[in-house]
Amino acid sequence: MFQGQLQKKIVSKLDDDTRLQLTDLNNKLKSLIFDATFSLDLPLKVDSEFDPVKLVKYCNVGFVSALNRDPYDIIETVLKTASELKETKILILTNVRNYLSVSQFNELVSLISTLDLNILFIEFSDNR
Repeated sequence: MFQGQLQKKIVSKLDDDTRLQLTDLNNKLKSLIFDATFSLDLPLKVDSEFDPVKLVKYCNVGFVSALNRDPYDIIETVLKTASELKETKILILTNVRNYLSVSQFNELVSLISTLDLNILFIEFSDNR
C-alpha cells in the first residue's frame, strides 16, 4: 500500500546535486555490469537509462519492521503516510476498537484531527 507513491515522493525530494551523484553511480554500476557481460559470448546489452524511481525501488525502501507489531503503530503509520502523500480518497478503518485500547483510540482520534484526511470508521457488532 502506497509503495509506488512513496518511491515517487522520495525521488521528488532529491536535489540536483543528489540526482547528479546518483546518475554518476548508476553509470558506474552499469559500466561494471556491462564489463561483466564481455565474459559471455552472447549479444547482451545494458540499458543506459537512469530512472531514479527504479533506483529507489532497487534500494528496497520500506517501513521499519518493528512498526508491524503494534496495531496502533500500524494505523498511525498508514495515516501519516496517507497524509504525507496528500491522499484524497476516503480511508476506511474497520473494527478499530477491537485492536486498540480506549486511550489509544482517543489518541488516534486526536491524531486524525491534525491530519488532512477523510477517514470513515466502521464498527461491526453482534448486537441486533
